[in-house]
Amino acid sequence: VARSKPGQTRSTTNIFILNLSVADLSYLLFCVPFQSTIYMLPTWILGAFICKFIHFFFTVSMLVSIFTLSAMSVDRYVAIVHARKASWIRVGRHATLGVVLIWILSVGMAAPVAHYQNLVEREDNSSFCWEVWPDRHRRVYVMCSFVFGYLLPLALISVCYMKVSAHGAPRARDAGIRRGEDTDLAESHVIYEFKGQTETFDDHRIKG
Repeated sequence: VARSKPGQTRSTTNIFILNLSVADLSYLLFCVPFQSTIYMLPTWILGAFICKFIHFFFTVSMLVSIFTLSAMSVDRYVAIVHARKASWIRVGRHATLGVVLIWILSVGMAAPVAHYQNLVEREDNSSFCWEVWPDRHRRVYVMCSFVFGYLLPLALISVCYMKVSAHGAPRARDAGIRRGEDTDLAESHVIYEFKGQTETFDDHRIKG
């Protein structure tokens, strides 16, 4: 997806696109097959480790996708609005560092999910992969996830593309930027990712 020609350095945009692709592909490979068992089987049969891992990695991949889209909007903003500084700001080293920080932040934010996801045994000897949170901790985590994993990224993307639009339509057209479509796509992706996590958590509570 983000392959450069031989002898050329990989652009910041390509690095972010590659990271977004890795996050989405990892979700399809490591989460979807296991999560499907929740709806296909009457009990959880994959053990405690898989129970924790798929929900942890699902949250990580969602956050990586959202934060990467936010980073891409900032990258686009710098390229258009601060074109003179872009040559030394938009370099592969900075983009790679950004990707590393995105993964570290995502893993850190998803760690409570792995901690509180457990196997719950029932009287009929069936087991479920279930979130066991103290009420107060869950409320705090949901609020923090909403603010830092949805509200702030959505606001950042919106502001960046509004700044790009205000900077001058002709210049953006010359650069081949479809501002309106890009903004809608990025915002829709953020909404879809966060909505998907919320619905998955709700499904698990109903399943139990």
